[in-house]
Amino acid sequence: MKRPACVIGMCLMLTLRMLFALRPPDTDALRFMDGMKVSVAGTVDDKYIKHDNTYLILDNPKIISGEDLTDEISELKLNRIKIKLKDAGCSLSDAPMTGSEVTVRGRAMAFPKARNPGNFDTAEYELIHGTDLEVYDAKITSVTPLPHTPLRERICLARDALGRVADRIYGETDAQVIKAMTLGDRNDLSDELKSGYRRAGMSHILCISGLHISFLGMGICRLFKRLGMRIRPSYAAGMIITASYGVLTGLGVSTVRALIMFALMMAAEIAGRTPDLLSSVSVAAVAVMLWRPVYVLDAGFVLSFAAVAGIGVMEPAFRYMIPLKGRFFDALRSSLAVTVFMLPLTMYYFFCVPLCSVPVNLLAVPLAGILLISAVISLASGAFCIPLGIVSALPARLILWIYSGLIRINDAIPHSRLTPGRPAAAAIVFCYTGYIALALYAGRQRSRRKKMTAACRLVCAGVLAGSMMVLTVHIRMPLEITMLDVGQGDCHFMLMPDGRSLMIDCGSGDVDKVARYRVVPCLMSMGCDSIDYAVVTHTDEDHMNGYLELMDMDEKEGIRIRSLILPDIGEYDENGRKLIETAVRKGVRVLKIHAGESMDAGGVELRCLNPALGRAYADANETSVCLDIRYRGFRALYTGDAEGAGEQEMMERIAEGRCTLLKCAHHGSRNSTPAGFLKMIRPACTFISAGEDNRYGHPHKELMERLQDAGSRVYVTKELGAVRMSTDGKRIKTEHYVRERRRK
Repeated sequence: MKRPACVIGMCLMLTLRMLFALRPPDTDALRFMDGMKVSVAGTVDDKYIKHDNTYLILDNPKIISGEDLTDEISELKLNRIKIKLKDAGCSLSDAPMTGSEVTVRGRAMAFPKARNPGNFDTAEYELIHGTDLEVYDAKITSVTPLPHTPLRERICLARDALGRVADRIYGETDAQVIKAMTLGDRNDLSDELKSGYRRAGMSHILCISGLHISFLGMGICRLFKRLGMRIRPSYAAGMIITASYGVLTGLGVSTVRALIMFALMMAAEIAGRTPDLLSSVSVAAVAVMLWRPVYVLDAGFVLSFAAVAGIGVMEPAFRYMIPLKGRFFDALRSSLAVTVFMLPLTMYYFFCVPLCSVPVNLLAVPLAGILLISAVISLASGAFCIPLGIVSALPARLILWIYSGLIRINDAIPHSRLTPGRPAAAAIVFCYTGYIALALYAGRQRSRRKKMTAACRLVCAGVLAGSMMVLTVHIRMPLEITMLDVGQGDCHFMLMPDGRSLMIDCGSGDVDKVARYRVVPCLMSMGCDSIDYAVVTHTDEDHMNGYLELMDMDEKEGIRIRSLILPDIGEYDENGRKLIETAVRKGVRVLKIHAGESMDAGGVELRCLNPALGRAYADANETSVCLDIRYRGFRALYTGDAEGAGEQEMMERIAEGRCTLLKCAHHGSRNSTPAGFLKMIRPACTFISAGEDNRYGHPHKELMERLQDAGSRVYVTKELGAVRMSTDGKRIKTEHYVRERRRK
């Protein structure tokens, strides 16, 4: 059997993915400790600074005291706890040494889970990397001094010192890139910078990858050989120095993969054999999965190994399909191989496709080696003399300027990013099946020394295109309504039968940057990069601040709003005026709506029930836009935060008859949605958007009892996360994100 390591690696990965799919890691085990005051003892394993806050990582921690401490809590077996110090300043030298035993007291925080499709799951990420809990506002109560400074402490302080050297040499923005690619320090990377590199398809530049390890390791080996050292000692010295560099950068999963592959390559060279790329990457994958099986769920692990596997699987096929010689075509084939092979995973994790990534990387990748060498030399020389470091950093600064230019050019190209959304698992399997079939066919033809005819090239291109096109297929019902979990706020998104989109409210009272971290990823995962109609039911912060954030975001990294619809009430408060000013400045069309107006969107009829034109209302809630939405036999009522006169007038205008879906007013307040109203519409289902542990106690018990008496099935975001209702006008399908993910 050829390449047994590949077969073993693939079988192990599929087995682990299936096991974790059947029984996913429990991210709720410590959620009961959220907010508790605790004292924790443990060994300092690592420490770092992020956004001017000092963090400690405690290994083998033990909770020794706390509120409502029980034997169950004190006997918990924990891997690691992240400690956010309250008054540690910004110098790592002031923090306890790594290896020392410390006791800290602070407040426990369970890592937040993803509440919507497409959202980043911090709880799962931290669990994968072995961190169980965070303790914030922590004060150190005791430290056991060490008789000497351990090696780990010296490495930690060296990394911090080199990071400060980078800040002085490169300035704030360029230093973020340099620290990420040379030291593995991504703590200071801004969202804008990461988004820019991702849009251009250059995210790999911001990681310690095989490219970096290969450049460094082979460069050191060649240097030693030129100095007269024999092959084996030079390779051994190169491996030791490269491994030491990996330890300095924190030994991330991509670094571990690169080090294992580099060691295998060195062993093959010493043995006089040709290293096999696919076997090497498979051995590295098996080693990592045996070390920590849960890494198969980590995006970094999957993407890191897939990039190398793409070269091994697809590059020979492209070499057969494009038999042109020269370094340019070699680079083109490699870039195409990685881009094509990574496409299903790129769409799965990031929901979009950077169309210009191949030409961008044809220039970016060759410059990465020069950038790395210049950066390493500048940091090493800058540690002794800052002016010398500044001079030696000139090539690196020039390349970073070129990279910034590539990002700007990519952003200036119309439609340089496609947003097809997250593909289905079956589509990903189908796509990779097509890739492997194509690679096997090309390999078989090459082994027979047969030239590829024009007809064969056409068939292969068709197989390749068909495999990729399947990723864009989404089987949906004509009308989809998603209630996003935005905490204590409201945000509802509708995809119409004709492809147009409608959002009703977007805001939160307790989630910071709700648009960037909750709304945008969710919409992109659904394949949406614009909102045709954005309805603002009223101008309370928890219903509209997300719209302000969306309009202020760069169009290339956010969601474009085409039309903003506000209640037609004449005078607006400060929030309303700010919304209109921002919309005008960003080129968003502003529309106003009042009772009696209606619109049709692909067979979906939207009729406005409130506010009345020219009517004066006591407060903003009474002016809420209320919509009666109908599609064939389906009916939904959206009531904003209507109460008082606004709610009464809406009830007078509404047509009696059974309602399929009711969006409950005011997050489930007892003061809205009276029994008489429920008797009129008899809602089959009710959506309530309310934040976890909100200070208002929403939804109130009295309202829940009224809904129960009305026979309505209630969906609440604080319990279920995002909720999606799909319909063809007759059949209805309802999914709720948090519970569905737990089951999967």
